Amino acid sequence: MTAEKISIFEKPEGELDNRPIWITTKMLIEQLSISRTKLGNLMAEDKTFPKPIYLGWNCYRWKREEIENWINYKEEIRSEVC
Repeated sequence: MTAEKISIFEKPEGELDNRPIWITTKMLIEQLSISRTKLGNLMAEDKTFPKPIYLGWNCYRWKREEIENWINYKEEIRSEVC
């Protein structure tokens, strides 16, 4: 039996929203399918990319809702350009 991978960005239909409010760096790069290097580039170069919350030494979290909003914004401007 294999475990099904669930997206942190997709709310299960008809269920309570129990997705995490804050997501880790590892969760973020997995869900966006990018490397840590690309994440660093996004943080440095894309002024619209959400800022992480610093919780302590080498411990950052992103607010899931801000990441979702950023993705939606990128999709909107993509459709305006195309």
